[in-house]
Amino acid sequence: MQIQQYTKGRYAGTNTAEVAVEGILLSQTNYKKDTISDWHFHEHPYFALILNGGSTEVRKATQLECLPGHAYFYNWEDVHRNKDYQEGSRNFNIEFDKSWLKGFDINLQMIMGITLLSNPDQQLLLTKLYKEYTLGNGSSPLSIQALAFELLSLIGSPKLPVKSPPWVSQIKEILNDRWSENISLQELSNVLGIHPVNISRYFPKYIGCTFGEYIRKIRIARSLPLLRSSPLSLTDISYECGFADQSHYCRTFKQLTHFSPLKFRSS
Repeated sequence: MQIQQYTKGRYAGTNTAEVAVEGILLSQTNYKKDTISDWHFHEHPYFALILNGGSTEVRKATQLECLPGHAYFYNWEDVHRNKDYQEGSRNFNIEFDKSWLKGFDINLQMIMGITLLSNPDQQLLLTKLYKEYTLGNGSSPLSIQALAFELLSLIGSPKLPVKSPPWVSQIKEILNDRWSENISLQELSNVLGIHPVNISRYFPKYIGCTFGEYIRKIRIARSLPLLRSSPLSLTDISYECGFADQSHYCRTFKQLTHFSPLKFRSS
């Protein structure tokens, strides 16, 4: 099996509107329908946000459907190929020069293989980076660098400010599994055997935000694929994702992504 190396900025499709900011390269890649790439690996690590269409990602023993609204991280030297690109497939990419990363003591060597971003903070930061990319104004380079560093810091197992007790991971798992439900604090208390006061007091300390903020991040992140690939109206999406009304959903979406839902859907 012949394996190719894709150098900086090279993908199986055609790049448009590249933006370079020091060791960071942002681009948009368009793919022809039914494109099949060679087996390859990338010289540098990068993130990809699937905007339209999608493809099937093939590894040696597994394959993954890459769908609109989902985001992925690729480390270097991970061999894969893509096939079955859909009509109008389009990705937003942000690629990092390895030497630039080393200059800031950022080591991503431990992360090998494609990683579907399931952390809502990662998904929302990548969406903010896409927004900065679309703006293309004088303030974007600084914003791009700041957001990129924040995104890189969340890859792998994020370091919490202090060692967290086991129940914190349990709560995160419950909230991510039941993200569209209105779970009560008493219910969490009953499941975990932890007093509601202790949960309320210490959750922000270990997670960095309140319960409400964390749940809203999850719900907005889950709405990204719906905006990119479903015909649902904003009202339907807002209800589907657990918001009381469209107005609340739209305000929260813009606050967390810097896009309006309609602008993100059409971008």
